[in-house]
Amino acid sequence: MKLKFKKPIWVLSVLFVALVLYCVNNPAFIDKIYSKLGLNNTVVDGKLNVFFIDTEQSDATLLTDGKYSVLIDGGDVDKGDEVVAFIKSKGIKKLDLVILSHAHADHMGGLPDVFSSFEIEKFMMPELPEDLVPTSKTFERLIDAIETINITSEYAVKGDTFTLGDIGFEFFTPVEKFDDLNNSSAVVRVSYGNNSFLFCGDAETSVEKEILNDKVFLSSSVLKVGHHGSNTSNSEDFLYAVSPMYAVICVGEDNSYGHPSSKVIERLEKLGTKIYRTDQNGTITFVCDGKEISVITEK
Repeated sequence: MKLKFKKPIWVLSVLFVALVLYCVNNPAFIDKIYSKLGLNNTVVDGKLNVFFIDTEQSDATLLTDGKYSVLIDGGDVDKGDEVVAFIKSKGIKKLDLVILSHAHADHMGGLPDVFSSFEIEKFMMPELPEDLVPTSKTFERLIDAIETINITSEYAVKGDTFTLGDIGFEFFTPVEKFDDLNNSSAVVRVSYGNNSFLFCGDAETSVEKEILNDKVFLSSSVLKVGHHGSNTSNSEDFLYAVSPMYAVICVGEDNSYGHPSSKVIERLEKLGTKIYRTDQNGTITFVCDGKEISVITEK
């Protein structure tokens, strides 16, 4: 007969305590387990949750306080399903607002999938001069989706301000007629109590200069770094005016564009800004209570 040895109870206790400590210090680990089980719902009600979704070399950001939900950009064409799955994992069935920063594929490509998967209350994007309206299939697919579902649509206009509950929005969209889609980007500041987020789309230094000339209040807790960290955006004067505590760069690993620029990284570091990157940190989550901000990274 074989002898059976039971592990001492203290060994199991030590292992359990070690597991608990690991989970406490690595909340993304729990998030991953929940995702695998389809149980992921990490939205903290009564606080603003901002998820910079890792869509590689494209942009998609989900904001929700448990009552109102907003999507800024929808990732590239091949990322639509991932964006939809992420939003669903947060228990969200309706988007009160979808903002498209500008009509490039890496920002709008996944939106048709989003539109067909959720109830959409309102859609906003910048008004484009006729000579800048894209003729791409990606843009046509977006317009078809908007018309098919009959979504209420509005242009993002400079100076527009409104609120969704406790979430405030202010647009700094350019009014000058630029000759580049990047520079048509809707620049929007989102506020929640004393916490704030500035989203710059792919706006370049000419737009930044116009915004600075308007002498609007730009200081923000978190900056979604313009144009994936390109040096054609993120001028020193603009970054100084924003002076963010945190910066998020949505960028693909080993991308062919050389994003982010080392010069932009240096400018942010000079300001003492803590930098997060989706290529290094995966999906980046900020949870705000109007005063304090906590950060959770996937990696």
